[in-house]
Amino acid sequence: MQLTKLPSVPNNGRGALQVDVAIRGPRTEKTLLGSIPAHLPSPEDNFVLGGEQEIYKNQPVLDAKGQPVIEDQVVSIRTQALSSTGATVAGGLAGGAGGVVVGLLGQALAGTGALGTAACALGGAVVGAVLSRNAEKNHGVRLEWREQPIEKFEMDGFHGQATHEGGTYFFPDFKTTQHGTYWKPEVVHFDARTGKEFDPSSKWAGLL
Repeated sequence: MQLTKLPSVPNNGRGALQVDVAIRGPRTEKTLLGSIPAHLPSPEDNFVLGGEQEIYKNQPVLDAKGQPVIEDQVVSIRTQALSSTGATVAGGLAGGAGGVVVGLLGQALAGTGALGTAACALGGAVVGAVLSRNAEKNHGVRLEWREQPIEKFEMDGFHGQATHEGGTYFFPDFKTTQHGTYWKPEVVHFDARTGKEFDPSSKWAGLL
């Protein structure tokens, strides 16, 4: 399959990009797969849900031969690497919180009082801001074509997860049947120092 060239993210992956990309993808329809028990409240809860919750999934539409119906689609993409303001503010807040903890610990050990707490909080905020600027500098994004599975879902029971309060939340289990693949543009996060891809939700600290 011939894939078109995807636009580059400005400023070597550190700028903002908003673009619509035409693809050939599977037609889907929202389908009811079944139901599972609703949240089981704890004895301390002042509400009762009870009953069941319905589970829906977007399922590929299949033709008479059992093949997915492929159609023209448009994928809207809007992305940007860590911004100076957002990264610095977030890091400064995190660093400041850490500074407060350190300050309180120092107060307990050395009796420095509120002044020591404030000084440590300020120091933590400064360190957090500096580390966040490093993260911003090292973070980039790019667009890449990625092959995606076309999967049909089927309910396969459910499982429960207990809460600390003694209640239970229920979650559906699925089994899937694959009906081919298609190509879709995805936003890829990478470390500007090495060019290696990373998961921003689990490796943000790796950019510091």
